Amino acid sequence: MTDNEQRLAGENPLHRLLEWPPVYRLATLLLAPGSESRLDAMIARIAKQIGISGDALDVGCGPFSRLAGQGFDSVTGVDVSPVYVAALQKSGVRGVVSSADALPFPDATFRTVWNSGLLHHLPDDVLQGAVREMLRVSGPQGHVVVIDAVLPRYALLRPLAWITRKLDRGRFMRTQAQLESLLQACNGQWEFQRETYALNGLECLVACGRQREAGTSPS
Repeated sequence: MTDNEQRLAGENPLHRLLEWPPVYRLATLLLAPGSESRLDAMIARIAKQIGISGDALDVGCGPFSRLAGQGFDSVTGVDVSPVYVAALQKSGVRGVVSSADALPFPDATFRTVWNSGLLHHLPDDVLQGAVREMLRVSGPQGHVVVIDAVLPRYALLRPLAWITRKLDRGRFMRTQAQLESLLQACNGQWEFQRETYALNGLECLVACGRQREAGTSPS
């Protein structure tokens, strides 16, 4: 089963409406208020830290890529939804229909590989397959940046965030510790940071990593 099939399995008709790009945008504005500008600023900051030269890949980007306009030499977006890829191409970004765990690119094709908001839609084995693919196509000299939703540490302190997470169509919402553990089991070296990115208290884990050189051991 592809990651899209895993992601859509069991979804109700309201969730399927999110396949329509305007509904996707509206849902983001309503369920994650303030996230648009905060995520853009977060990505710009990280891009400056790791370097914005070279080609960038945005995996599971949906109908638009936040990497566009950040200064990369080129941006390619990948999504399993042909509807999303068509919308992406209309925006002027090269789009490729592909599963995240079977990327159609040679090793070390991209300087940076990004993923934002996909992993909580994927079961553990598919998630790790996708992360290994991202590390492969960036190579030991490139960077992989993962930005994904995590559950609040304490539901009572962030009730709106907790409710929003429970209503999320992603069926594999994880704690920070769970997501870190899955990433560390892949062939990469990682640095982690937790960020708040919406006015209702939604949080994400930001993981920056590189493929480990052959013969090196996990840190």
